[in-house]
Amino acid sequence: MTASHSGAKPPPRTLLISLRLHNLRFRLSPRDACNQYIELLKSLPIYYIIVVISAVVKCEQLFPAPCPGIPIVDLLKTAVPSLQDLPDGVNVIYDKQSYAHGFQFSPNAHSISLKAEAVFEKCNYFPFEFSFFITYKKFSISKREQCILSLVQQNNNRSLVSVRVVQDRIVFTYKHKHYSFKMAPGYQTRKWHTLAISLASQGLSVTLDCHFQRVKLIKFSFPDIVSVVNTTFLIGRCSIESTLYQGLIQSILLLPGRDASVQTCSARIAAQVRKTQRP
Repeated sequence: MTASHSGAKPPPRTLLISLRLHNLRFRLSPRDACNQYIELLKSLPIYYIIVVISAVVKCEQLFPAPCPGIPIVDLLKTAVPSLQDLPDGVNVIYDKQSYAHGFQFSPNAHSISLKAEAVFEKCNYFPFEFSFFITYKKFSISKREQCILSLVQQNNNRSLVSVRVVQDRIVFTYKHKHYSFKMAPGYQTRKWHTLAISLASQGLSVTLDCHFQRVKLIKFSFPDIVSVVNTTFLIGRCSIESTLYQGLIQSILLLPGRDASVQTCSARIAAQVRKTQRP
């Protein structure tokens, strides 16, 4: 008499697969481990086909495939393709001292907004590894945080990702967790600066003016996914109620990949930074 499979203990082969999956989790990325798990399940007898199907569905939910082909995006230019489309209270100012243009916000201005779906056209998730490269000028040293960029949820106005500056620090927010970095010695207001922020599996790095870098190791949750469904980029503030950034913002680049400083701090950009910082 054959025992029913529903009440039987898992066969030794299934236990072996579970152990192998446990090892894979620590040697491979979650997505690769998931794919390996599916391949191992396929080797089971035919009556385990339901297990295979459920594993595929679960893996797709927990570890969605990275979105391919996301280009480098200038969030400012995408949000404001023409100077005729500037929101009320937002102006483009020519900085005579450094021969550069930048966006400036009046105290009562509307922030510049851009729906995330316009950036991630065929993807519902933020890149697993990404970088921001920002060119900005701060007018004054303030004890209050000033927000350059934020990705907020439309339903509750909560910030998922943001970049803020306060006094001599840069504060990066990711999934409601805040990471603070002290700026380089000699950092000055009323000077143009470049800021590269890169998040990868190895940790978080902040590079100021293409040469001063700080790195922090971060423990990520498992899995670590940020959905961009019903989210909006806000430029110049972190929420609808927060104060506007007081300074100039020239560009905000979003780069899929782990190191914006390597991709963008070429000799040409470094020379431009030195030029804009002259007295």
